[in-house]
Amino acid sequence: MSIKKLILPILAVVLVLIYALTEISNNDEYIERRMFPEELKINKITYYGKDINFTVEYDNNTNQWMIKNPETWPANGEEINGLIDALKETNIITELGVVEDNNTYEITDKRYLLLNNGMTYKIYIGKRDPSYKMVYVKVNDDKKAKLVDAAFTNYLPSSLNQIKDKTVYSFDEKKLTSYKIKIGNKTFEIRADSGKYFIDNKRLEDNTSKALIESISTLTGNTFVDKKNLDNASLEGYIEYIVDNETKRFDIYKDKDGDYLIPTKKDSIFKIYNFSIESFLKKFEKT
Repeated sequence: MSIKKLILPILAVVLVLIYALTEISNNDEYIERRMFPEELKINKITYYGKDINFTVEYDNNTNQWMIKNPETWPANGEEINGLIDALKETNIITELGVVEDNNTYEITDKRYLLLNNGMTYKIYIGKRDPSYKMVYVKVNDDKKAKLVDAAFTNYLPSSLNQIKDKTVYSFDEKKLTSYKIKIGNKTFEIRADSGKYFIDNKRLEDNTSKALIESISTLTGNTFVDKKNLDNASLEGYIEYIVDNETKRFDIYKDKDGDYLIPTKKDSIFKIYNFSIESFLKKFEKT
């Protein structure tokens, strides 16, 4: 084969190699890196946003997140942990220019996250990019903006109710002595005697009673409503139980929409939708 005939194949191979090396080099420039250390541990979060401002802090004594401001209330741990996990996974897509007073990133001190645990991180949050998958941020005193994954912003609530824990009650089923629920014309009563359970004086099979007691040991509301909603609601019934020799009672009201309201001692009103209560009552009817 002549040298002329070899030149073109060799040139083609060389060009392919140059292209491949160039692509690898270019890709190295865009290796994604995390906005925070992988071992990020947070025990206090403050969020300041549009129409909302709150602080949550982890309580080591109860092993749960607590809302500290603007009111004291247990927080929804799944929501808070979801935010922290999303922050850990947040990648910096690219570094941008200096944030000016009239910046195009819309980064201001009117919307930010403050994270604490020994070290403090303050994340100023701007607008999303046109794809809506990324958001402009500035961290601490860094003058330059960054374009990062916007997934963590999905965990930022627009109201305090979104992160408030909605557990009406929760008890240790092994310590239950008696349980009574009355709603409208339906009443069910459970009592424990020597480790056996009876519903309306009918002995329950062990498997049945275990499943029932476990399923009713926690009641969760759907949302919260203002106290004034009780003004147009009627008393519909109650839940009363004895656990570890302590009696607790929750009055149940029905509003004009047919949903149920349960007031608490803290002047908060749980709202439970009609279908949720109906599903709850069926647990007793199936026994």
